[in-house]
Amino acid sequence: MERKDSSTSSSVVWIRDNLQRWPFLSARADTGLVKSENWECRFTLTGARLIIASERSTVDAGISKRRWEILLDKILYFFTTGIICNSRYSSKALVENLRFKREKVFTVYNGLNFLEYQNKFSDGASFRRDKIRIGTVGRIYAVKNHKLFLDAARFILQKRKREDYEFHIVGDGPMNQEVQEYARKLNIQDSVVFHGEKNNVPEILQTFDVFVITSDYEGLSNAIMEAMLTGLPVVATAVGGNSELVREGQTGFLCPAGDAEAIAGKITELIDRPDLARQFGERGRKKILREFSTPKMVRNTEEIFCRLIRKTYNSSLNLCSANKSFPTEKTKL
Repeated sequence: MERKDSSTSSSVVWIRDNLQRWPFLSARADTGLVKSENWECRFTLTGARLIIASERSTVDAGISKRRWEILLDKILYFFTTGIICNSRYSSKALVENLRFKREKVFTVYNGLNFLEYQNKFSDGASFRRDKIRIGTVGRIYAVKNHKLFLDAARFILQKRKREDYEFHIVGDGPMNQEVQEYARKLNIQDSVVFHGEKNNVPEILQTFDVFVITSDYEGLSNAIMEAMLTGLPVVATAVGGNSELVREGQTGFLCPAGDAEAIAGKITELIDRPDLARQFGERGRKKILREFSTPKMVRNTEEIFCRLIRKTYNSSLNLCSANKSFPTEKTKL
């Protein structure tokens, strides 16, 4: 999408692209501002006066990024006007770990389209069906650690009546077959449902009683946000921005990464305390409705864009009304 501003004869260009499509990103002499989803895209943006990048992951070497990628981030930082992260955890990591200037790093939370969830709210953990359903949603690859989800499932099935429980994995990915084989190795395959990739996730979430995320790292998990919007209690690993969504003992439970027994324990606590589970679900839904709407995300992003445009051009442009005021999510480090 491109938007011209007549007062500067420059272009505001939004780029959502991946590394394999660099040829699309040819530099333009009249480009005034570029917003890139990928740091590496900026190699081709030599004609831009104002470059805003986004960071949607964490910056832990060897975990979320390889060392050469972090080195590249540090180099490209010097050509970047501002960096928008989608979690305070990621913003803090850029400032504290990579020593980026605080004034160049901003936080804007992801926003959900609530219309997709109209009339699709769950009553939280009902536990009134023939089986108790514990589920997770996400692309099946290493960092999502679906094997940990299965390990937690085994702990529960060893202590409870197997026929009363069902574990659901929604999503596809390069480790799909390996994760299914792992379920067979644990001898729990009859209690696990692999849905594959689905386009009706809101409806599927309605059938769950507890939502679980077992990732090794996260920026800000849309899957958790969607589960909370549906009204589900959440058990998640305490990584990345998960704690910004799941308030311990308020909207769910946070567990150490890699600790299947702790995850299983918190799941069973919610099952044994349905009133608490429903309270978590209701609080989580209210939190998402209050803090994570798409209009709020757009307003916060536009406010940052306008602030940086004014700073770069040292003037107020038609693109950004000087009298316009936007609420913004300020980074708290």
